[in-house]
Amino acid sequence: MGGHDFHEVVYTNSDVEAVYEDLCAEAVLEYGNNGYNGTISTTRGVNPVRVPPMSLAAAFTLASDRVDGLDKWSACEAIPLLEERQPVYENDGRVTVSLQVPWSVYSDHDALRSALGKKLGRSEDEVADWFLIARETNVTRRAKITTTTGQRETRHFVVSSNQNQLPAWALGHRTQAAAREAMKGIGATSLAETVDLDVISITRRVDGQPLVKATLTAKDVNAKASVSLQRKTCDGFLGTKQAGWLFYGWAAS
Repeated sequence: MGGHDFHEVVYTNSDVEAVYEDLCAEAVLEYGNNGYNGTISTTRGVNPVRVPPMSLAAAFTLASDRVDGLDKWSACEAIPLLEERQPVYENDGRVTVSLQVPWSVYSDHDALRSALGKKLGRSEDEVADWFLIARETNVTRRAKITTTTGQRETRHFVVSSNQNQLPAWALGHRTQAAAREAMKGIGATSLAETVDLDVISITRRVDGQPLVKATLTAKDVNAKASVSLQRKTCDGFLGTKQAGWLFYGWAAS
């Protein structure tokens, strides 16, 4: 049997214990009285976190820091929430935009959202979502190329003419003559009328290093993105009074 984390948000004036009991009763009604039903009802009580009431976003951040200290056999926790109303947005269409950003921005979801907003002259929260058009996205990279040192060694390999994978180094022959002799042996054991074989040579350092090493590091990304926009029609509100609870913990499943 395993477990998974959960969260429940309830805006109410009721006491935390009463809300917890109601959540457990609703869970049992919907998922049964099994001790492994994967809901809040599998926890053993609730411990309110002794902090001032906060916004839901701040509460989720705090909960993510604390949840790993709990387990599925312990009580869950509850963080007090301030009265709050989320802002309301309406769809404002989709546009296509080209931009160039550093890799650090491209690889950071929030930073890329901000970059798209600036490119379009819109605020970050007006960028609802986006996807990059793969065929029009490319990465410029810094190249660090170095030549290794040491004695070279060459081996010769018998491969089929349509082989598209390098052979294992251990299968190589020390001389081209030895590779030619190996060709005859392969032909003798094949039942095909015609066998096409090649001899190729690979050179590397005696200690196994390649002759040249290259490290390519992403620098910038040039991309075209399809961006879905939204426009705020009603501001959010964060009050000063407690108005609910964020419950979180581990459920047995």
